[in-house]
Amino acid sequence: MTDTLNYLKNLLAGGEWDSLNFIEFKNNIKPIFFTTAGFMHWARDEIPAQIKDELKKHGQTMIADPKLTSDELVIKYTNLANVLNQGEQHKLYYDLPTHFLNWDTNHLNLNLQNIANEIKSSLKAGGARRERAIALISQGAEQSNAQSRKSSSGSVAEDVVELVLQKAGLKLGTTYGKQWKSLAGSDTDLIIPYAENGKEEDIFAYIAVQSSSNDRVRLSSSELHKGGRRFLCSLNGCPSSSKSTTDIGKELISGYLKEENYYVVIESEKLKALQSAKNKLMKAKLSKKDSDIKMAKERVTWLTSFTYSFDDFAAYAKTLQKTWTTNQTK
Repeated sequence: MTDTLNYLKNLLAGGEWDSLNFIEFKNNIKPIFFTTAGFMHWARDEIPAQIKDELKKHGQTMIADPKLTSDELVIKYTNLANVLNQGEQHKLYYDLPTHFLNWDTNHLNLNLQNIANEIKSSLKAGGARRERAIALISQGAEQSNAQSRKSSSGSVAEDVVELVLQKAGLKLGTTYGKQWKSLAGSDTDLIIPYAENGKEEDIFAYIAVQSSSNDRVRLSSSELHKGGRRFLCSLNGCPSSSKSTTDIGKELISGYLKEENYYVVIESEKLKALQSAKNKLMKAKLSKKDSDIKMAKERVTWLTSFTYSFDDFAAYAKTLQKTWTTNQTK
């Protein structure tokens, strides 16, 4: 760590840039920015609570609005969450120097304390030295923010699908459950109805959630267990999503069709993907290549028969709730 501290001092003083050892230097100072003991975790601590409270309030208002469809709820909620999260991240980013100076480094080991305090001294020094310190903090912060954005979008995706279930009348702990643990395979984001971990025989539907879906759909497969209807809910087509349904590879769609896995997106995204699939089928027929025609037909079939809008999904969830309620009275 002594070499790391000397490297930092040279860097902040405007000394000769040593590219050969920079990666090692970055790795050595990572604990200052990352992990639960790092600066960025501390700096973000106050923000999520504020955003979550605001989103929760808006979410409950959307559930209570009878004029708001499930598709509209998904678009409105995810757009709001995206705006709030992005805004707070930018605000945090611009206030980084002040936050860093206010950060208590006493919980760090002595070597890391010395490094963090050296950065603090440079922030107070002003001039070019301060600018170099800010650049160093900003680099660490942006890496952390990129990870945080992915985490936030995943959390928002789960929250909004849960809101759709609640708007359909389902109740957590009875007619739906979350983070269900299987005895084999991955945890499932949501299930209908609620069931104890490992109790597959009590589940009507398994629901995996993704904020953006392309070939990442394969990651959801281990969450979708046998015995119930399987759904992948995606925010594709929403302003907060960076992917499109047309980005999902034909082999993966073929596998989802074979497994009878259902896909849930907003109606406009479904229609756009279906039109694209039909165009691809026309081109495949012109090429007269059997494998291309087969794959194109499978895509059209999946999007026609195994793809729901969130409105359709909510209606189906209601039927499952009715079935569960009827079974309880027998």
